[in-house]
Amino acid sequence: MQPTSISQSAGDYLEVLSGGSTGNPKRLSRSIQSWTHSARVEATVFGLGPTDRFAVLGDPDHSLWAYAQFRAKLIGREFLGLRKPDEPNLTQLQSSRSTVLYGVPELVVSVARRLAKSHKTLPSIRCILLGGGSLPTRAPLDLIRRIFPKADIWMFYGSAEASFIGYAAPGQPYKAFPEVELEIRDDKSIWVRSPMTVSPGAWVNTGDLGCWGESGRFEIIGRVSRQLQLKGKKYLTEPMEHRLSTGLDLDRVALLQDRSGHVCCICARSGPALEFPDPTLVRVNQLIRECDPDFPLVRRIQTLAFGAWPLTRSGKTNWRALADHLDLAP
Repeated sequence: MQPTSISQSAGDYLEVLSGGSTGNPKRLSRSIQSWTHSARVEATVFGLGPTDRFAVLGDPDHSLWAYAQFRAKLIGREFLGLRKPDEPNLTQLQSSRSTVLYGVPELVVSVARRLAKSHKTLPSIRCILLGGGSLPTRAPLDLIRRIFPKADIWMFYGSAEASFIGYAAPGQPYKAFPEVELEIRDDKSIWVRSPMTVSPGAWVNTGDLGCWGESGRFEIIGRVSRQLQLKGKKYLTEPMEHRLSTGLDLDRVALLQDRSGHVCCICARSGPALEFPDPTLVRVNQLIRECDPDFPLVRRIQTLAFGAWPLTRSGKTNWRALADHLDLAP
């Protein structure tokens, strides 16, 4: 195997690039056995078979693309990788008759919106696997279901280091995949042990924070590296960003600290500016106080055009570019 993002290394290992939202992607090695185990577990949970054809949206330098390519080659089936949801790629996706589509939620939403404008659907897709992030606050699930009328839609939580960890229907808590042991420790950090990691048999820290829900399910509540830190105390940003996004009807919200440690709010919304005025600092802080009086107040707010929000080539928010764009500390 010599595809762009997976190269055969010494022994029974494959190398893959992972991450990149806050810097250069890191190179990881995982045994072929662990990748094959991931494919077997995925097939069992989602009902995938030897006749499926695989497509992925994103970038060939990152792990989701690499896995989809490996998955197809494992059973000798066709593979289609699409870097961006433009018209030529969507035409290729339609003609490919792919049945399984992997993608970051942002990119799948973009595909649905583009196809809706041209009144097209993709009935050949029977399974959509969304990974690499949560659904956008204003994600049009009804539109996605209309564009992919025969598809089951699943969110999966995982990483290149730990492969598949949990899965759920959109908006629901995650359930651990078979053979995955998961611990949420006192500091809320998530640790995983399974045959599908870079170190099978060892506990791997995912870098995320979580909490347990009902019936042994779990939720992701934040990323360790994205916490605000003021006066020796840490604050989760993701729950507050979701609250602001919902309360202000925004597509994207980010809470970051500037070089002085002050909290800044960067937001973006699709739609005409006259119809949706920019949120004010007073309104943002009012919502913060209503949600959590102890959460630090915002000292600065800036609104970007929806299309100006920096994304990585795999469709995730590029946090370093966002910070650099606003002259903030990453």
